[in-house]
Amino acid sequence: MSKDELADRIADQEVERETAEAEEKRVGKLRDEHKEVKSALRAGEDAATRDTPDIDAERLGNIKEMLSQPGGEQAVAKRYGKAAVSGPEARLARTQMSHAAGRETAAAKEAAADAAWKAANPPTPLRDRTVEALRERAAKEQQRDASRGR
Repeated sequence: MSKDELADRIADQEVERETAEAEEKRVGKLRDEHKEVKSALRAGEDAATRDTPDIDAERLGNIKEMLSQPGGEQAVAKRYGKAAVSGPEARLARTQMSHAAGRETAAAKEAAADAAWKAANPPTPLRDRTVEALRERAAKEQQRDASRGR
């Protein structure tokens, strides 16, 4: 084999290697796109199955009321059956109760912080008059804007 033939053969091998690498990259990108599409479709299907239009509002209210009482799970099981304790209405009721408890906790913390601030900063007649003047000005501006049709 001559040097020219050897050089041509090496050049051909490099071209083939580069072509194979480019093809692998292209296939990898296609795989990633395919995975993303499948994931998006799966998420859409999951969202569709999570929709709760078939939940009975009255039953949900009853279950929520029962679960809020001591021994609520037993009451739900007695009235609606054991499957209802882990059913969609019970899950939704627990979620709603949890969110409500979180809001109540946040409101209580805010009220405590507000009370502590008011205790640390007692009202003064000047500040009260200033606050009242600001409120009156805001009310007048709001009334003026309403009369202008804004």
